[in-house]
Amino acid sequence: MKFCSASLVFLLALPALAQEQEPNNDFGSATTIEHGDVLRGELTPNDNDYFVLTTTGQATLLFYTAQPNGGARIDT
Repeated sequence: MKFCSASLVFLLALPALAQEQEPNNDFGSATTIEHGDVLRGELTPNDNDYFVLTTTGQATLLFYTAQPNGGARIDT
């Protein structure tokens, strides 16, 4: 039973997914993101998505992309 309890706690600790806001195809319509945001969006061929993040100082940014249910069909 301890295994099930630990798994439940892990699932409850996952961050909520925010949805990418379209259109965000240029700097003027960029989707605003904040520290810790996890976004769900769609990237299609010839689609450029823009995001804006404001920091209060120097920051290291890490971005990851993933394709659900297997590998990405396009290079991200």
